[in-house]
Amino acid sequence: MRITWKPVMTIGALGIASCFGSVSQAKMPKNMIFFIPGGTCPAGSSRATDANGRLLLSANDPGAVGRTFGMPLHDREDRKHSHGATVSVTLDSHHIAGASSCCNSQATSQGSHSTDLKTDGAASSLPFVQLLVCKVDE
Repeated sequence: MRITWKPVMTIGALGIASCFGSVSQAKMPKNMIFFIPGGTCPAGSSRATDANGRLLLSANDPGAVGRTFGMPLHDREDRKHSHGATVSVTLDSHHIAGASSCCNSQATSQGSHSTDLKTDGAASSLPFVQLLVCKVDE
């Protein structure tokens, strides 16, 4: 298949193409995935619908190719998300007069302590803009 395009960047099997600027003829391999502006894939290619709303990553494990995680984003969606973390600390023994007595229930003991934290859900204020993802058919 021959498509008129200008390569912008290639990462492994992922080709990113743009129709802006100077153009050249290139032979694109079957099943190559590429991005283009507009709403229609060029002749000899079709829309890669399984890529809609997804961030595509290259994979060196054949078993990981084609796996999806989570729900796809809609065009310009700024989905709320949160982050989690486990925080750990190891405390040494330390005596402070009056602070570690029998009746102070706010002090902690020596040794390892950990807790799980999670942020409130928030949007990034950087909505994703989706490009048309096409796959070479021929």
